[in-house]
Amino acid sequence: MDRIQKHGFLNHSKKVFVRVKMRKSFDENIKNTLKLANKMICLAEEGNEDIVDNGCGILYGVLLDSAYKIRKIAEIEKETHIKKGWWK
Repeated sequence: MDRIQKHGFLNHSKKVFVRVKMRKSFDENIKNTLKLANKMICLAEEGNEDIVDNGCGILYGVLLDSAYKIRKIAEIEKETHIKKGWWK
């Protein structure tokens, strides 16, 4: 059994690997990532209301910026999976 088969992947002619057995589906991970990003946005917005010094402002700014970036990437990945017919 080669490494690909051992880890539950199939090698297609275009060398695209598709997971055969998944403990968690790809779409569930993306959904959870979107939920996490939205929670991060809420936390950063709440934190911005209670800023007591510059360090807090930087922290919540970085958190908010990161959350928007994560959400954007997850939304793009969701759309990609929908177009490929992988989304459940």
